[in-house]
Amino acid sequence: MKQSLLFVITQFFKGGAEVSLLNLLKQLNPCFYDIDLMIINQDTSISGVSLIPFLPDHIHVMDVFFDEKKHSIKNRIKGKLLYTDIDKETMPVAAYEFVRKKEYDWAFHIGEWSNPNFVADRVRAKRKVCWIHSDISVAPYFNEEEYFKNHDQIDKYFFVSEHSLASSVEKYPFIQKKAEVIFNICDVDGIKKKAEETIDEPSIIPGVPVVLTCANIRTEKNHMRQLEAMRILKEHGKDFIWLNIGSTANTQLVNELKLKAKAYGLADRFLLLGSRDNPYPYIKRADVVTVLSDFESWSMVITEAKILGTPVVATKTSGATEQIENMKTGILTEFNAVDIAEKLEQILTDPKLYQSIKKNIQSFDNTDEIIQKLDNILRAPDKTEQTKGLLYIIDDINYPGGAHVATKNLINELEKEGKQVTVFSTSKPSIRIRNQMPDVRFISWESNANNQLYWRRCLECLIDKNLSREAKKIKIRMTLHSKTGGNVFNEYVIPAFTNVFSEYDVVCVMSESSAWREKVAVSSAKRKVQYIHTDYTAWKQLSDWTKATTEDDERIYQNFDRIVLLSNAIKDRFCALYPSLADKTVVNQNVMPISEIMKKATLPEPKGEFVRFVTVGRIDRYKGYDRIYNALKKLKEENYQFHWTIIGSGDELDHYKQMFAQSAFSKDVDFLGALDNPFIEIKKADVFTLLSRYEGLPNTIYEALILGVPVLATNVGGISSQVKPGENGWLIQDDEMSIYEGIKYILENADEIRKFKKNLEHFEYNNTDVINITKEILFG
Repeated sequence: MKQSLLFVITQFFKGGAEVSLLNLLKQLNPCFYDIDLMIINQDTSISGVSLIPFLPDHIHVMDVFFDEKKHSIKNRIKGKLLYTDIDKETMPVAAYEFVRKKEYDWAFHIGEWSNPNFVADRVRAKRKVCWIHSDISVAPYFNEEEYFKNHDQIDKYFFVSEHSLASSVEKYPFIQKKAEVIFNICDVDGIKKKAEETIDEPSIIPGVPVVLTCANIRTEKNHMRQLEAMRILKEHGKDFIWLNIGSTANTQLVNELKLKAKAYGLADRFLLLGSRDNPYPYIKRADVVTVLSDFESWSMVITEAKILGTPVVATKTSGATEQIENMKTGILTEFNAVDIAEKLEQILTDPKLYQSIKKNIQSFDNTDEIIQKLDNILRAPDKTEQTKGLLYIIDDINYPGGAHVATKNLINELEKEGKQVTVFSTSKPSIRIRNQMPDVRFISWESNANNQLYWRRCLECLIDKNLSREAKKIKIRMTLHSKTGGNVFNEYVIPAFTNVFSEYDVVCVMSESSAWREKVAVSSAKRKVQYIHTDYTAWKQLSDWTKATTEDDERIYQNFDRIVLLSNAIKDRFCALYPSLADKTVVNQNVMPISEIMKKATLPEPKGEFVRFVTVGRIDRYKGYDRIYNALKKLKEENYQFHWTIIGSGDELDHYKQMFAQSAFSKDVDFLGALDNPFIEIKKADVFTLLSRYEGLPNTIYEALILGVPVLATNVGGISSQVKPGENGWLIQDDEMSIYEGIKYILENADEIRKFKKNLEHFEYNNTDVINITKEILFG
């Protein structure tokens, strides 16, 4: 019997994730699967190559943008009759209409750049999957709170590489049991066939090597660093053409790249070709393909180049390190222009290495293995639904109260004992809470059938074939009740939670002030437990609100099996107040995380010497402040002593100030903004730092050296000509771990600071030579 599949994606223009989905759809056997593809925003005005024409005929395509325009009047009428204003703000009517009468075996939300709420909330499917194509542990655009809001309605997360899965699970432990790796698929035969097409590219010069990058012009693809590498190679006397295929929709960045290429004298060598329907002839004819992104989960371009036998040079992203065996099936490089230039020069000038790599990637094809694994997952029998044993009711799971902490500790201990715990909360758990309680299943309003009816239009419910006759009657009564001014939510939705709670064997109410105590009391749960985390008799008289809240407690608690109090004294006072409840009361203290407390209480001895660092530069990501933050966080946890002064302004100043202000080392970092005279602060420092992702030849480094202050810097741009390791500072690789290790080394070897300061007493910056050369340039 065929399985029905739905894939939902925002756009279907040429890109890595989109091409991999196209290849997957081509490989899925139509004898086994009936497939729908919903594309939300295929706006024809967007620059890009549409992949819709390349889809197999058996794929049922729903182009929501096109349908919304084509049937605008019809959809407006349906929108008014069937859907709420919130629905229409969230998704076009055509999308709801497409799935309204359908039920799928599997529904897939493709991509991490948009949230999966439509698939989670509005698509009826036995199992639901989020397909993640990037390393979400580092992707700056990833909105974790919104993406995981409906985590409990998602059955699986598919990642496209082992590394991206591992790093994502490390950051979000709660997804571990749902995570799988399904590698991206390439259309091997199609790629090889398309690669044979002829191309007329006048920029290719016979005898001049061709380097190719296939990447849309976006900041994370780091074409700026590519240009820096080209400049270095030019200085080394190496000539080659560097072609770039990809969308040029980011016009601001494109213009910046063109200006930089012109300034470096590379305008005729750094060529932006824009998008290409068929990039494969370029890949096949290139001498080297490069993938130089800041982060990449699984690069389709690397796989495509291997299929076509073209060696790849790639930065050490999580995906590249999994796809390439260094110096055997490609070359891996650090995230800096110097190393990129070195590796490119190596592969272009070493014929033995070049031919060895080409030989090792001959006949590459892993399609069958990928499809077999996916088939096994999709066609596996449904797992038996877990029994609904233990439910904890925590009104607001995100509230940081003492009782909440105690209850979370208790739940985690129960999980260790093999108990499956569900938590009901009227607020969705934050990422922090999910990570603290990774094995807990959370439910909220969506578990209440009447709540779902409440938020839907009456007509939509009446024509919904999946709703029972009784549900439709309830919706009619709700509608009529609202017309007469009744409070439908309080009279239909809230009471229906009694049915939800009745599904569980044991229900525990965390708080004595919970709004759900009475609903639990009248439920048919086999066992009902009320926790009281305060001195009840004193709290009861605390205010008018507590008096009103506890007015009917004796009656409510008659329906509970156990009432748990924290001490015998509190119990005695409680029983004196409510003698009829005495036989239900029991004393139990809170669980204490002893090992965690002991660990946190045992601080290591202070390490290293106290060192004052200073950074002067524009406040943005490219100056590496995020990496400084992560390094200092780790060093603070290890009890190193330091102070860091940051001088500069920029659009991201407030962002980084807030980030550092919320850290455990906030008192150890000062943001002074832009200063007319930063030299006083530089002079006071022990070490000047410049930990940028790219640079030219920074004046600030010379300023520090002139002032006799040693420099810690990443080896980017021309900095290696300024900072001389062992003489005036420390030169480190352009990555986060190297930054952490570099700072740590200085803290543990502060004697080198004194040595370098001594050396710098004789530092002279020769302006005379500079002026003389300038005169020669200007006047001959």
